[in-house]
Amino acid sequence: MKKVATIFIYVSIALFSFLAVFSLIFSVIGTIYQVTNPYYDFILTFGFIIYMVLLLVFCAIGITVGALTLKKLKIAKTKSEMFTLSVLCLIFCNVVSGILLLCMEDKDFSGEASEVKEEKNLNKLEEKLLKLEKMKNDGLISQEEYVELRKKVIDSEF
Repeated sequence: MKKVATIFIYVSIALFSFLAVFSLIFSVIGTIYQVTNPYYDFILTFGFIIYMVLLLVFCAIGITVGALTLKKLKIAKTKSEMFTLSVLCLIFCNVVSGILLLCMEDKDFSGEASEVKEEKNLNKLEEKLLKLEKMKNDGLISQEEYVELRKKVIDSEF
């Protein structure tokens, strides 16, 4: 879930950046056009400029919240550490990533779930190999059988 939320945040930052550049260019061209227009209307031009400034501010907020969320997401160990940024991300950056961050559990932040699973698999493999070695030492299986079974056990785990 953490990786998916991260991808959505990166996409949002890219889209906000594109929108900011586009609106900046559009506002400069639009303002020049309106000022040079013979039917120049100050109120219309002022409204257009205010609209573009608000759009740029919204983009800046989205980019900033996304960047802060990504930075904190790398070091966060618990859900409570990310709660405020998750809500801000939900509102200003990306709805999907905000919902994912709010739905995550503490183990998703720390990465312990995959580490515990991997450790259990290694312990199970070690137990099987020790059991095979004991069978060989007790004379229940030959050296050739031991090597063959050992290879099968290792291959099945990886």
